[in-house]
Amino acid sequence: MQGLQQFADVGLNYSAQFMHDSLESTSLVFGPYNNRSIFKLALEPEKTIKLSDGALTLRGGLAYDDSDRANSAVSPLARVQWAAANGPLYYLEYSEATQLPTYTALKSSPTAGLFRGNQSLGRETSRNMELGANANVAGWKLDAGVFYRWDDDLVDWTFKQGVTARSANPVNIGTFGFEVVAVHRTKSLDVVLGYTCLHKNADYGLAAVDASFYALNFPQQRLTAALTWRFGGGWEIRSDNEYRIQEKNILRTIGGNDAVISTLGLHYLPPQLHGWNSPSWLIISGIANSSRCPRFPRRRGRWPLQ
Repeated sequence: MQGLQQFADVGLNYSAQFMHDSLESTSLVFGPYNNRSIFKLALEPEKTIKLSDGALTLRGGLAYDDSDRANSAVSPLARVQWAAANGPLYYLEYSEATQLPTYTALKSSPTAGLFRGNQSLGRETSRNMELGANANVAGWKLDAGVFYRWDDDLVDWTFKQGVTARSANPVNIGTFGFEVVAVHRTKSLDVVLGYTCLHKNADYGLAAVDASFYALNFPQQRLTAALTWRFGGGWEIRSDNEYRIQEKNILRTIGGNDAVISTLGLHYLPPQLHGWNSPSWLIISGIANSSRCPRFPRRRGRWPLQ
């Protein structure tokens, strides 16, 4: 359940979520439980002050997470936003988010199998501070942001030399990042360009870790270009392109640390379905990879109402 209640010039965003699951497995049988209930409640007041040269928006609130299998957590969030009249938008925000480990990490055998579980894993917490701006320049929509993110007890799958299995271990990570996206749209052409850079510092505590499959398998720098050309009759040509310089990892023994990933597709959507947000029919598609790399990890703890 979620919604927005307006009180004069103050709005109250609210949401409530409840989930219960039960696990049946022949291999995920370790650990003390095989079902759990999760509850989340978020309240986020918002006020916009309109001035002669723009609008100031103040937003803040709390999210409450609880479960019958873990301690509860309260996560604050706040945002200050200035939108100049017919000009750029600037914002400063702080947000927190928490989640519980998956059953694969909690209930896999700690001593056998390809995935080694960890029954002591607890709630994961992410904190994010971000400063950013949006602007329209010469027909381009620009979004840029610089951020620092703290992850505490993040569950990562790690590698130890001489052991073929991967193990679930908690890690504390500090991530500094910068991202800029430029979008240009015309009647027949969409162009989306992006650049991201990341730097991470990780602490696995006393765990014996030589390499990371996920948390430290990331691009230090990443360039993207997406093109869509609508040439009539429901036909489109789409191309997605990416160049990345990957963080060094002893698990990567071939292909180097650079990757180029490109796709080219011819698509058709019948004009009668114009306006539908449904996947179009893929007619021809090609892909060329110089090395295999995971998708770029999501950088932020999400605001609870998004």
